[in-house]
Amino acid sequence: MSEKFKDMEKLADFGYSKVIYSYYFMGALFFDVFIDIIAMDGMYAMLSLAFVYLYMRFMLDSWFLANVGFLEIVMSIPMAWFTAVEIFQIRYFSSLNPLCLFIVAAIGADDIFVFMDAYKQSAFKGPTVTRDLQVRRAKRAVRRRMRRQAGCEDRRGAKTGE
Repeated sequence: MSEKFKDMEKLADFGYSKVIYSYYFMGALFFDVFIDIIAMDGMYAMLSLAFVYLYMRFMLDSWFLANVGFLEIVMSIPMAWFTAVEIFQIRYFSSLNPLCLFIVAAIGADDIFVFMDAYKQSAFKGPTVTRDLQVRRAKRAVRRRMRRQAGCEDRRGAKTGE
């Protein structure tokens, strides 16, 4: 917080006095305090998204895949919003809607990890898959990722629901 609130923050601290608890609420200060809270929360949100990006870069060992994957995550929010507002005509926007950014970041990162895992596993599926290495492995990885995300296959490759 800024310097002008330091004395008030000290007085409003619960450990300041054992007898008197001090609270402050003033219309003139409300906007400044609110902006400070929003700024801190925004910083935490940016730090968490940066952590997801750096974790993807570390696990994938590729700047290109991390950039494309993070672009997928970031671009899915405006696409979902456009779909909801323009196509389905849903105008309601809850205060909890921005929290979906974190859910989308987690699902998007998992999507990339599942795809790369399927791509790496396809190298061990014999000559029918590895003959035309890049194209066949990518096709098999996409098919396997789609089945896995649909719940038909668990992480070890065993079929569970078909």
